[in-house]
Amino acid sequence: MAKKFLVNDSPYTFKPLFEYYEVDEKILRSVLDDKKSELEWGIIESWEKGSIDGESAAKFTALMQSISLDAARYLAKHIDLRKELNVNSLLDVAGGSGCYSIAFSEVQEVKTIELDMGPVCQLAESFNSKSMALKSSVLTYTSDMFREPFPASDDPKYGYQAVFFSNIIHDWDETTHRMLLKKSFDALPSKGCIMIRVALL
Repeated sequence: MAKKFLVNDSPYTFKPLFEYYEVDEKILRSVLDDKKSELEWGIIESWEKGSIDGESAAKFTALMQSISLDAARYLAKHIDLRKELNVNSLLDVAGGSGCYSIAFSEVQEVKTIELDMGPVCQLAESFNSKSMALKSSVLTYTSDMFREPFPASDDPKYGYQAVFFSNIIHDWDETTHRMLLKKSFDALPSKGCIMIRVALL
């Protein structure tokens, strides 16, 4: 486990997590003392305001990639979107690096649409260019999930049968979560589905 998550050249390294917070000692002390960490995810405010600069986007996206890649590949191997959910394409809302989109496209050859703000979509395209997924199967769609509508599910280019949220439905209050879920419901076709992967806090 240490070789997988704590070695710098591992694709699953947690190094970006420590670099982002620059508080290795504080995290270590929290673990040793078995106390809840006092670290704050300050970048959430930038997302709420609909603006994030390129440097902040790069650091936070690398952080989320490091703690999500293992789960993304596991999920793609164990949930067959086509057979179990009748899904050929999904909209990955605020998907960051696009690791879930890429994993599903690599393993199952489904089409995925990564929806996020401009600077993050540029980073997702960079991650995808290094992946094994077909370039035509992982698309990006620049949008503010709070203020702008999702692409139409019957759009010839961006159509989808599922909306996917990972590490989203726990960051805000219930009103915001309901808004995002209603927006998903309104955009989806009949018999579409909403997939939620969430940290149980």
